[in-house]
Amino acid sequence: MLKEKQHFTIEDKVLQHSKGILSQPILSRLVIEAVGCGIISARLGREEVLASCSLLGLSKKTLMTVFAEKIAQIAGITVSSKVALLNLDVTFLNQIEDYEEALFLKASVLHCGRRVVNVKVEIKGEAQRLLATTMITFAVIGSFDEILIKW
Repeated sequence: MLKEKQHFTIEDKVLQHSKGILSQPILSRLVIEAVGCGIISARLGREEVLASCSLLGLSKKTLMTVFAEKIAQIAGITVSSKVALLNLDVTFLNQIEDYEEALFLKASVLHCGRRVVNVKVEIKGEAQRLLATTMITFAVIGSFDEILIKW
C-alpha cells in the first residue's frame, strides 16, 4: 500500500478539524472563519452567549476559556499538525460576569516549532473592547501527512 501525501489548504484543515470540535453542543454555535495561515476568527452572538451559559450552567469566564482553547487549537493545525494542549493562561481585563453582548475571538499563531506551537487569542466585545487575552501552548503530536489513503 502506497502512502500518498495529502495537500491541504487552510480552509480544508479548518473544515476537517472543526467538524469534530463543533459537533459538541457547546461549540456548535460558533461561526468560524479562516483569515489567513495561522489566523482564525470566530463570532458568538449575544443570544448564543446567554443560551450557552444558562443551558450548561457555565460562567461566562469558563465559556470564554473553552471557546478560546478550541479556536486556538484550530489555528494551531493550520500551520502545524495535530496538536494537544500543554498550557493555557487566561488574563481577564474587564468585568465579565455582567457581560451580555456578542463575543469576537481572534487566534493568531505566534510560534510554530517542530514540537511546540504558541497561540494568542484575543476576546473582544461588540464595541471592540478587549475583554480577555489567552496564551496557549500546544505540543505537536502528529502530522496529517501520516494519514494513509485507501484507494
